[in-house]
Amino acid sequence: MSLPIATLVLGQEPLPARRLLDAGVRVAVATDLNPGSAPSNSLGLALWLACTRQRMTPAEALRGATADAARALCLSDGTGSLAPGAPADVALVDAPSLDVWLATWRAEPVARTVVAGETVWEAADG
Repeated sequence: MSLPIATLVLGQEPLPARRLLDAGVRVAVATDLNPGSAPSNSLGLALWLACTRQRMTPAEALRGATADAARALCLSDGTGSLAPGAPADVALVDAPSLDVWLATWRAEPVARTVVAGETVWEAADG
C-alpha cells in the first residue's frame, strides 16, 4: 500500500512503486487521511505524488487507487472497476484525459459525483 501524502509529510522515502510494479506486484494507492501524518483527503494529490515521487504512470496510479485498492481490501465483487454489474460510485474529473489531470493537478477537479447510478453532486459551472 502506497501512502504518498504520509511519506511526503513525514519526510520519508516513498514506497519503491516502480520497482514493485516492474516485478509484477500490484501497488494500491491511498490518502491515509489523518491529522498526524497525512492531513489531506485529496486523492488527486495522492495520485500526483505517486506519479512524481514513485514513478508510477497515471494509469498505474489510478488503478492503484481503484481496482488494486479494492483487491487489497479483499473486495471481489468488482468494486474499483467500471464493468457491467459491478458496484460503482464515480467522481467525474474535469480534464481531457487522465494524463492531463495528473500532469496539471489542481485541488478541486471534480465536475460530478455519481453514487449508485444517480448524480448526487454537480459543480455549479458543470
